[in-house]
Amino acid sequence: MQNQNSLPIPTEGYLSFMSMRLPYTTFNGQYYVPIKPICDHIGFEHGWAIKRLQKDVFFSQLCELTHMVAEDGKRREMVCLPWKYLHGWLLGIDESRVNMDARPTLMKYKELCYDVLHDFFVGSAENMTKRRQMYIAIQIEKREIAILEGRLSTNEDFQKLMTKKKTYQKMKRDFDALDDDEFGSQLSLLD
Repeated sequence: MQNQNSLPIPTEGYLSFMSMRLPYTTFNGQYYVPIKPICDHIGFEHGWAIKRLQKDVFFSQLCELTHMVAEDGKRREMVCLPWKYLHGWLLGIDESRVNMDARPTLMKYKELCYDVLHDFFVGSAENMTKRRQMYIAIQIEKREIAILEGRLSTNEDFQKLMTKKKTYQKMKRDFDALDDDEFGSQLSLLD
């Protein structure tokens, strides 16, 4: 854990989080939130939470020890995490260590977090349905093209068309591969 004594003077305020007013402080351009009020809110033993944070390679590097105004109005030293990592920390909390009354709230919160992660990395159900429909449509078109090509492959005009297409594609690749200087010098010879 780092100590903020050498950091710029922070600003403080409150964020709304899990139906509570959560104090925050800002320094170095980030919001930091104290762990204790969250632990108190969900009935999670604060001391155990701090030990868990200190043992975690990722979170131990992010924790800051700072002075903030506590619920009783007094300035107290508090362990804080960057706001943007709070959600990930909460995902790792074992529900069996949380107050029985707070378990449904934590479970609902975790479910929401997992839904957001899934939607970000994979896509929402709506987008998945659209992607699946598009994939099926593409496969149908691909199959119909193959069927038409199979039927037309014996047609002499179709064979000429396919030969022309291959020639065109090769010419286009060769043209795209030309160096700009080489192309410019070739054009000047035509003048």
